[in-house]
Amino acid sequence: MRYTVLSNEIWQDDAFLDLDRDNKLFYYYLLSSPNGNAAGMFRQSEKIINRDMWEGASEMLYADTKLWKYDPEASVVLIPNYLKYNQAKNARQIKGLNNALKGLPETPLLIDFFCAFYKYSDVSLIKLFDDWITRATKAEALRIMEKDPRNRKAILVTTLLQDI
Repeated sequence: MRYTVLSNEIWQDDAFLDLDRDNKLFYYYLLSSPNGNAAGMFRQSEKIINRDMWEGASEMLYADTKLWKYDPEASVVLIPNYLKYNQAKNARQIKGLNNALKGLPETPLLIDFFCAFYKYSDVSLIKLFDDWITRATKAEALRIMEKDPRNRKAILVTTLLQDI
């Protein structure tokens, strides 16, 4: 069994308050999903969501919100502010993040994960991430920058990971 911090600060977050009732419930579903992990980034198929919630609930993955992002090609969900309430503060916790991310397919959401890590965690710990994660993230950032050389997230992540 895994524990997740559900902060009561969410009730002051405009992004959450702007959601309708079903999307608020859906957000709590994502936070407490059996597939969830220490990174707040995990595989979650639309079929499982529809089974766990109700038929058609997976459509909420595509909602225009800052609270979650979804990559349908990889079936990966990211909760960008997850690390805000579950910060990685030491090597043991980075090991937990490595284990949580292990087995995920390459996805553009890795860029968003490292942006959240930069925002909410101790950046000096970034060198402790497994090689495959940093390589996949760098490759993803370079693909994005080929299309959009001014993409701020991709630039930030390549800068963060340049010496790793």
